[in-house]
Amino acid sequence: MGAIARHPKGAKDVLMVATDGIVFRNRNPNLSISETTLGQWSEESYQNLTLFMPGVYWDDTTRNRLKDGGHPTLKSRGISGRSLAERIGEIDDAFRDCYAGRGTPVFELPINFSVISPKQALARNKWELCGAVITDGSRTINADPYMKRGPELLMEHGIIRSIAYDEGFHGLETTPYNKAFGDKELEALITEDGDVDMEFAQMLKGG
Repeated sequence: MGAIARHPKGAKDVLMVATDGIVFRNRNPNLSISETTLGQWSEESYQNLTLFMPGVYWDDTTRNRLKDGGHPTLKSRGISGRSLAERIGEIDDAFRDCYAGRGTPVFELPINFSVISPKQALARNKWELCGAVITDGSRTINADPYMKRGPELLMEHGIIRSIAYDEGFHGLETTPYNKAFGDKELEALITEDGDVDMEFAQMLKGG
């Protein structure tokens, strides 16, 4: 927050806040930059950065490597980097359509390897599936920030910016975090007393 406050344009210049860094639209001249001193900031630049969703982004470095037939390292949390790399041209085009007012990009990507967790198997009431390897799954990725941000998008100078909800907006409350957040099958196992694991533990203790 201090780094944002020290930027000449403040929060208006912030594009992304990560766990261990901030992406500004313009360089912040008021930070102490050092690649070797503990506690100082390091710095790198991006060209034509696409922020699809939290943890999923790429820039011209990725695009150029793909053009040269390379295999770039993509920031693609929970998504196959190879599958995403095959679609970034289409996604970039979809963002141009979004800027023209045609809605945020939505894409379905194949998941060629995943393992069904114990909680997922319980949610499906099929314990025999626990540990099963899935090679023909898929995941829909959506650039619409509606779960965290307001419904309106601001288009300015080639940038698509989402708008934070006003404090106290229509009595809106923050959704408490849990490991099953966003997974409807797992959310069904969450009760007022906790998740299924917690209830089993209490029963075994005689609670």
